[in-house]
Amino acid sequence: MSSTFHAVDPRTGANGPPVADASPDELNAVVAHAEAAALDRSLADTGARAAALRGAATRLRGRRTEIVELAESETGLPAARLTGELERTCVQLEMFSDVVLAGEYLEPIIDLADADAVPVPRPDVRRMLFPVGPVAVFGASNFPLAFSTAGGDTASALAAGCPVVVKGHPAHPQTGALVAGELARSIAEAGLPIGTFGHVLSSGFELGRQLVADDRIEAVAFTGSLRGGRAITECAASRRRPIPVYAEMGSLNPLVVTEAALRSRGDQIAEGLTASVATFGGQLCTKPGVVLFPAGASGEDFCQAVGQRLARSVAQVLLTSPRLAASMATDMPSRRRRSAPAPRR
Repeated sequence: MSSTFHAVDPRTGANGPPVADASPDELNAVVAHAEAAALDRSLADTGARAAALRGAATRLRGRRTEIVELAESETGLPAARLTGELERTCVQLEMFSDVVLAGEYLEPIIDLADADAVPVPRPDVRRMLFPVGPVAVFGASNFPLAFSTAGGDTASALAAGCPVVVKGHPAHPQTGALVAGELARSIAEAGLPIGTFGHVLSSGFELGRQLVADDRIEAVAFTGSLRGGRAITECAASRRRPIPVYAEMGSLNPLVVTEAALRSRGDQIAEGLTASVATFGGQLCTKPGVVLFPAGASGEDFCQAVGQRLARSVAQVLLTSPRLAASMATDMPSRRRRSAPAPRR
């Protein structure tokens, strides 16, 4: 009997419906379909790929209300933010559709032969890019649409002619499944082979490791934490035949504020910094993790201005709150140990 998991509405703590964890055998079948699709000549049909991407955007817009309501219940993000993110997702799909039709993804280079070239004759040299094969995509928790199931990584890989296997994020499994269904239907309508797009769900890390370690996967795209990205990169590098990992991971995002900047627009900087820290609980890649500002009166005034603004900000719901709470409870003792002063001899 398969195990199940569920999303949690961070606003209320209520559990969503149970979702079955994909088994290793189910993942193996999805990857096998992707491998077969990569060898299917019909995947090379640029018109079909472009139609699939544009059709997916149309389908997602057609189910906007359902997608936004479902994503809101799984993430706690406001409907206005999710509506904008869904439109961004659709625009990305349409943009990559245009890239396919223009042939820009091939990046062709043609250097014709020149027998009179100096200092030596130049041979005829031609180059173009080609699809590498099945790509594994790991979506982000803080962008359940634009950086997830049908996000930019998936859209770009499909545009290049690579089959995609998405490991859906467990924080918003139903949202991912709904989006995956519409993308799969559009791909089928365009006449692309079965296996062009696959979607699996699991709450654990083992299925993700199995996906990255599979010799049939040729590249990985990941958006998420530094810890998760490093684990995936190490797994990909330890394979018999290592593969590239394209990862957007966490960072300190240092912000340096100069004396001149404080004089000319200190209030504006304080307002922007507060918004970066407080908006959506600070769970965006634009939030600075460390701020360097001048010592002295101007720096102290700036620090107080930011503190006052933060004190007035409205409390936010954190994404994946139960997971974060458990992680913080686990990490805090070790953090306290690291920050404790060394004993005197």
